[in-house]
Amino acid sequence: MFTKPLLKVMREEFAKDIQGFEKKFNVKVELGSISFGECEFTSKLKVTSNEENSEQKMFENSCQMYGLQNNHYGYVFKARTKNGLQEFKLVGFDNSRNKYPIKAINTIDGKTLLFTTDAIKEIAWKQFQLRETDSDGNPIVK
Repeated sequence: MFTKPLLKVMREEFAKDIQGFEKKFNVKVELGSISFGECEFTSKLKVTSNEENSEQKMFENSCQMYGLQNNHYGYVFKARTKNGLQEFKLVGFDNSRNKYPIKAINTIDGKTLLFTTDAIKEIAWKQFQLRETDSDGNPIVK
């Protein structure tokens, strides 16, 4: 039978035992809140990479799908929101979102905002002077 005190002890034991796994795979494991009944308990397990620049590597793996290049990671740009003109940093993609797949972080409050591919391309043309390039990196003239 599961009780709060028992689950507290089990959580502590889990944290100790999982350390070897975290070191071996260079990850951070977090055990979420626990829901329990008499005969079972459930919890969400979150595993995140400890690799430096893992977000940047994910960006580099997906950027060409959205018409961007590896070196566009981290670009800071300005975009108009309901709170006025704000500054954002380009950080990644949410591949499960078709209309708003591009993620950027507000440089002031740290909140993530999603952008359309067209919006980022328009911003890129205006603010970064970025141009579409061929596979060799040469500008495409239209």
